[in-house]
Amino acid sequence: MIELAQGYDLGVSTEDGAVLNHRLCLGNKIFTYLAAGTPVLLTATPAQARLAADLGAAATLYQPGDIDALATILQRWDGDPNLRCVAAHEARTAARVSEINLSLYRAFMQPMVKAIFTPQVAEAMKRFDTGSLQYEAFTDANPWMPGLAKAAEQARENRKPVASDNPFLAAQQTFSDQIVKLLESFRETTEKASEAMFLAIYGSPALQAAVGVDPESARPRRPAKSPMHQELLEKRIAELKSKITQGGLIECCIRGLLYAAAPRGAVDERGFEALRRIRMTEAGSRLSLAQYKAMVREQFFMLLLHTEATLAAIPKLLPEDVAERRKGLAAIRNVLSAASEISGETAERLKRVVSLFGVNEAEPSGTGAESVPFVTGGGSGKFKKPLRQ
Repeated sequence: MIELAQGYDLGVSTEDGAVLNHRLCLGNKIFTYLAAGTPVLLTATPAQARLAADLGAAATLYQPGDIDALATILQRWDGDPNLRCVAAHEARTAARVSEINLSLYRAFMQPMVKAIFTPQVAEAMKRFDTGSLQYEAFTDANPWMPGLAKAAEQARENRKPVASDNPFLAAQQTFSDQIVKLLESFRETTEKASEAMFLAIYGSPALQAAVGVDPESARPRRPAKSPMHQELLEKRIAELKSKITQGGLIECCIRGLLYAAAPRGAVDERGFEALRRIRMTEAGSRLSLAQYKAMVREQFFMLLLHTEATLAAIPKLLPEDVAERRKGLAAIRNVLSAASEISGETAERLKRVVSLFGVNEAEPSGTGAESVPFVTGGGSGKFKKPLRQ
């Protein structure tokens, strides 16, 4: 993945700011981009904003959901070769220095660390870790806690509200506000200092030249793809093309679903639940979750490589039983209608899938599936390549 990421000008890591886990965590893709020396474009979640402060020009932020700001940033990157070069130089310098530091650590420090911190020592340190010890200190294992629990209960029973004009209450609020301002000021100062330090270190022409990054080049050097990589890629493409004429009902359902849902570009939680139900049908019940995911990926890449041939093979792969075909088509409809009404290009594509399944929709299906009316609209009928992140 690192080698593949080296061929791009920008790595994108978008996160949903409404999800707490996404706000507090960093995705693995960010470190893949940075290890490849590729600048990153990050959503300004708390975790990613903190990281961006340490990356200087190698990182750019935009607010979650601000599509206009994202488009503006991408347009600026596309129209400013100097900006891309500066960011790429610093990112590649940081990646190269990280590789050197890792090599030095493994050669000199790692053997000593392993000798000192044996598994027994590591386990003891884990038990006395301050992060967990502060919680364990207030459990029932501590003999002082029963008395503290009784004192807390008494305080709760005898608690009395404080008047709003109490001077101690006002002093408490003032003191609290001062702490917040102090912490915010400290955060802003440290972030500015980190950014300035990054720019001073990794933006230094001397350091860039020392690690093999030409500071005068208009475009940073990128490693060429190895012949083995190209050979493996061609072999995989040939393998996928050979599977276009293979499969059964479940493969046809996935092909039809991916083709019809392509204009939407995404599937939400309800769509994933409907996909799970397809796997639990009789045709897909023999598949494990890993096998099912692998099948979906293969069908997607088949459509990406040769859309028309992949679709044209559907009638030959379907079972003769019309009732089974109706069940498969109903499953496709359920997934598509899980998120929103089937309309526009999605409806046009679904009409084509219906014709490939050879089902007369005027006849009752007998499956109990809810009918979703077509709302027609224009569409190219071509499978679109997904955006890279």
